[in-house]
Amino acid sequence: MASFEFRMGASGPVLREYMASRDPVTFIRGPLGSGKTYGSCQRLFTQICEQKPTPDGTRKSRWIAVRNTYPDLQGTTIKDWMELFGDPELGKFTNDYPPTHRLAFEMEDGTKVKAEVLFMALDRPDSVRKLRGIQATGFWLNEVKELDWAIVQMCDLRHGRYPSKAEVQGYWHGMIGDTNSTDDMPWY
Repeated sequence: MASFEFRMGASGPVLREYMASRDPVTFIRGPLGSGKTYGSCQRLFTQICEQKPTPDGTRKSRWIAVRNTYPDLQGTTIKDWMELFGDPELGKFTNDYPPTHRLAFEMEDGTKVKAEVLFMALDRPDSVRKLRGIQATGFWLNEVKELDWAIVQMCDLRHGRYPSKAEVQGYWHGMIGDTNSTDDMPWY
């Protein structure tokens, strides 16, 4: 069993509150460079590790990390995630379609994490069709201001479907998101 210790923290009370929240839908908006993306990465990883284990001791989850375009997804979202959690001992990253990080490691309490983080670009309202049939634990909407409201609504309908209720009940599921401040986001 590999041993990892992460020493990361939120810069400021609002980011700390966002990272500690376990409400089903939690978004944070703030200025450029305030640590929102790293905070979302840390929160996602923490929630993967907190996931309620199945009877066999496996903490299963599937997250969909959403950004508006593939260049933005590759250049920021995936880059930041892998900078923090790209150690091969945590799991394998494949740059397929969609790019996926499959996490598989043992926790100190003897449970095992088996999680997937799928990275998807959803840049137009018709991208909603890419989400139909998705079974996810949660969604991370990175730079949510760039996403169409129809996409956000569909994401909200697709979480809580993995793992199945036959495997484990009463686990957290929902959406987290981060964005820079903007005047042009009426639905937010």
